[in-house]
Amino acid sequence: MIGIYHSADLDGVTCGALFKIKYPKGILIPYDYHQPLIKIDEIPDGETVVMMDVSLPKKDMIALASRCNLTWIDHHAAIMKTITGIEYPYNGIVRLDGDVAILCVYDGKQSACELTHSFLQMEEDLSVAGSLTVAALGRYDTWRVDGNWEKRTLPFQYGM
Repeated sequence: MIGIYHSADLDGVTCGALFKIKYPKGILIPYDYHQPLIKIDEIPDGETVVMMDVSLPKKDMIALASRCNLTWIDHHAAIMKTITGIEYPYNGIVRLDGDVAILCVYDGKQSACELTHSFLQMEEDLSVAGSLTVAALGRYDTWRVDGNWEKRTLPFQYGM
């Protein structure tokens, strides 16, 4: 099990942390859009890969998905459309380049760490405080300003 996460922000780093809690023996690969591409050809064929809050160029996503079981968790509609070619981001199996399949986990109203929390079914693996942390990070990352914004969300983000 391999997790590739966006290493340049708290949303992506939280995704990586959730993955490592769920799969302690899993391999984590940090990645940021401004870094050289990771060497996807070094990921073993047939491996399960979970990509969180980040993506590779379309040709590399296709190459990886053609050899591995790829799940892509993201909340960025524009990049989902660029990669999948689907006008409205889709939550489910998407076929690219013919028979290459990617499981897309998308919701533009949640952050990637919230989506990862749900997808990995973290309710039993985290304390209540851990789940509240994910929720606070998620609200900030997606700018969901509510009655708790000034009292909880902003102070929590500043503390992080």
